[in-house]
Amino acid sequence: MYDEYQKVEGVDLWRKHYEQMKERERKLAEVNNTLRTEISRRMGGDLEDLTIGDLRSLHQQMDQALDLIRNRKYHVIKNQTGTSKKKVKSLEEIHGNLVMDLETRFRAPGFGIADDDQGNYEAAAVYSDNGAAANLFAMSRHPRHS
Repeated sequence: MYDEYQKVEGVDLWRKHYEQMKERERKLAEVNNTLRTEISRRMGGDLEDLTIGDLRSLHQQMDQALDLIRNRKYHVIKNQTGTSKKKVKSLEEIHGNLVMDLETRFRAPGFGIADDDQGNYEAAAVYSDNGAAANLFAMSRHPRHS
């Protein structure tokens, strides 16, 4: 249908669109070449044609890029450190709660130090002075075994 209209009217409907696309392709190719040249120069190539001013500009751009990268790296490390500190704090709190829970359970009736002197806590203190406190364990006394 479009082809018949073009033949009858003698107008090319796609020419304007085609020309716009060609112009856009030319501009994108130019941008692509410019970017390739910049990348090459930042990698140390194609420096022979540059003037002193161009070299200074390139050096300044590379310094700015380095500062951006360094700041980003420090930001990421700072966030990771903060997250790790929060996790450690949370784990320390959980550990403290578990220790308190265990101490509360072992202080309940029915638990005691495995020694003949059930009420004598000074005997346990003697063990701790000798470094043997690590070998003491709380043991449960079940009511039927009293």
